[in-house]
Amino acid sequence: MTAETEPGNPPAADAVSTDPVTGDPPAPDRQPHPGAHPRRRPRIPTLVLAVTALHIALMAMCTVLYPPFTGVDETFHVDMAYAYSQGHGPYPPGGRMLARGIEVVYGGLTVPPRTGPYSDTPVRPRGQRPSINAAGGDRPAQGYPIPNQMVQHPPLYYLIEAGVLRLPGVDGLPYDRQVALLRWVSVLLLAPLPLLAWATARRLAGDGPIALTAAVLPVTLPGLSHLGGVVNNDNLLILLVGALMLVLARVLTGDLRARTGALVGLLLGLAMLTKGFALVLPVPVAAVYLVAGLRHRRQPFAGLGVAAVLTAAVGGWWWIRNLVLFGAVQPQGVGPAWERAFVGDPRPGGTWLQYGPEFARRLSSRFWGGLGYPDSPALPTWLTGGWLILLIAGVLLGVAFGIGGRWGRAAALTFALPAAFFTGLIFVAGGRAYVYNLRLPGIQGRYVYPGLTALAVLFGIGIVRLAGRIGRAVPLLLLAAGVLTQAWAWRLLVSQWWVPTHTVGDWGAMFRGALDGILRWSPWPTVPTVAPFVAVALLALTALGAAVRATRQPPEPEPAWPAGEAEPAHGSAANAAAVPTAASATGEGGEVPEVTAETDAVSAPR
Repeated sequence: MTAETEPGNPPAADAVSTDPVTGDPPAPDRQPHPGAHPRRRPRIPTLVLAVTALHIALMAMCTVLYPPFTGVDETFHVDMAYAYSQGHGPYPPGGRMLARGIEVVYGGLTVPPRTGPYSDTPVRPRGQRPSINAAGGDRPAQGYPIPNQMVQHPPLYYLIEAGVLRLPGVDGLPYDRQVALLRWVSVLLLAPLPLLAWATARRLAGDGPIALTAAVLPVTLPGLSHLGGVVNNDNLLILLVGALMLVLARVLTGDLRARTGALVGLLLGLAMLTKGFALVLPVPVAAVYLVAGLRHRRQPFAGLGVAAVLTAAVGGWWWIRNLVLFGAVQPQGVGPAWERAFVGDPRPGGTWLQYGPEFARRLSSRFWGGLGYPDSPALPTWLTGGWLILLIAGVLLGVAFGIGGRWGRAAALTFALPAAFFTGLIFVAGGRAYVYNLRLPGIQGRYVYPGLTALAVLFGIGIVRLAGRIGRAVPLLLLAAGVLTQAWAWRLLVSQWWVPTHTVGDWGAMFRGALDGILRWSPWPTVPTVAPFVAVALLALTALGAAVRATRQPPEPEPAWPAGEAEPAHGSAANAAAVPTAASATGEGGEVPEVTAETDAVSAPR
């Protein structure tokens, strides 16, 4: 059976007359309506489960490795969640001042620590730390009266976090435990990311090293682990866009039904109700539908229309509201007066040519690094830059190889669009500020993370296909490099943020001093504090062992795909790396590509 059997188009007789696995003809009752897919539950590989567990453990470790309010903009995100929990919001630009309770519990904390590591910094003992309410509640700040710029964001993330703060008993917890619970919402939001990457790649490229490589990629980014361990609305956007790309993978493989369009619209609408970066996503979504229509020679506009209507109904209304009330789609959150104070006066000398290298340096450092706030500590530039270059090269190769079937390269290109658009927004906004007065605001690698699962799919296709017969070793090599990078990152953070100054040079004293500092600052007793660190070590070894086994296991045969259904390109790219085919390229006229009987691999996608 070919990967190009289309719902609604009669397949060639020799393409579907027998099951490629059993040799039996397809049963008539296994031919559902056009666009449907088989109701089967794929077995999740051990490696995918292991890297997902490792991913969760790394984020859980970060929830105790970073003191409260030391995540990027975490103070303001917590303040917004607290405001919504008190029944306030949404706010106009400049309409929310930092709460007195947040100001008091934040205290004199500096990020990164300036007078020595946190282990040398006094902190109230557990049991003596007040709740946000007890520290002053929602009254205006006194010593640090500053507007909360997060009012510029839609309310969905803050409503979710406010729901946690409104749970029985939570309002009376010490502030560090309140923040810890909000951080665990971030952990839960990002927990399925490796699974989403694997499922998306499996839909487009089948079981095999491509899907495994896509699942491994998220655990190679220390910056992602950091983000998942702190309070930040990017985490919800990352989850929603990752889920959206999985549904769009179904669209690319022929599922153009209206109910699938409804799911696309729901996810896209929720993303728009989370953060303004989602405003660029309708373009990639439309591109996916148009390419899917070309691939499968079917009308895509019904599903696309349903998606558009639901997107506007669920999330588009917020931005229309902004335009009506404030005259801008996304007004500055601090308001006009504070904006002038923050932006400052013009300074000549900045050019776009000068800005380009600065942008590349900051983005690469904060995409794969992103450990401190804003930069210190930072991984070496050669390491973060090398990882980013490898990712970009793999993605470009993935687009060049394409996804099996007609218009394969165009289909792959649609998956690169979200990250490209996010990067473009960052580049343009930062460049305008640099040319105006040499500032470099908003160049954050985390802003590209919502496109990570799509990039992981393309990266897997590109690197595994390039590796050829050794493609099955790619997940192991990637995981090993990622574990080393993670170990480097967190050793660096601990050495700069937690090792007491007086212990430097004595490894035993350094370890004991850092552990004592982490335990003193932690909101939890010893066992819950130490458990994530132990879990990271054990799960890293488990994942590496699973990756070694995956390199030795032959690919399992896929069940036959029922005739008349939209079919993912199972094996089309994953097994092409291990089993060469002699299939010839097809033209744009729609000829059915050749498929090897052994692998179902579709050759020469475009």
